[in-house]
Amino acid sequence: MIIMAAVCLIAPLAAAAAIVIPGLGGSGPIIPEGHALMTPAHWWQAELNEEQLAALSARWGKPTTVAELLDELWPGLLEQMPEEARTVYEHEGLNWPAGGYEDWEVSSHMCAGQGRRDDDGQWLYDYYVGSRDWEETTLVTDTDLGFAEERMYRVSLYLGEPA
Repeated sequence: MIIMAAVCLIAPLAAAAAIVIPGLGGSGPIIPEGHALMTPAHWWQAELNEEQLAALSARWGKPTTVAELLDELWPGLLEQMPEEARTVYEHEGLNWPAGGYEDWEVSSHMCAGQGRRDDDGQWLYDYYVGSRDWEETTLVTDTDLGFAEERMYRVSLYLGEPA
């Protein structure tokens, strides 16, 4: 049941991400009808240093869960989260972008997550790795799916400011 809910959630999120593009002139993302820019109530953010970037590069493309990556890049972070969030990150594998780390680092980001539904509504647990410039476009959420900011968990790891 949970897997089915996750599949039903990921497809619309992927479609939404595909149609949301940065606005012209730095005006922010274009928000389609039925969507909203939502700020997760539970949000951990950090800039990656050179050592962490080297660790990310070394792990690139290898089978890895989100929890394994977070534990390597930000030791102790998982212990700050509720058990439900840790469990999701422990079972969610990373979807590495195509190509090598060097090609990816300068031009993109990776962002994915998993949704779960319970009696209180829809919960979203996601992660973002990339430039701060692109992140806002990944925060556009389909409001028809019943998300609320207080039920959104996110970890954002930034590559640093673009040159």
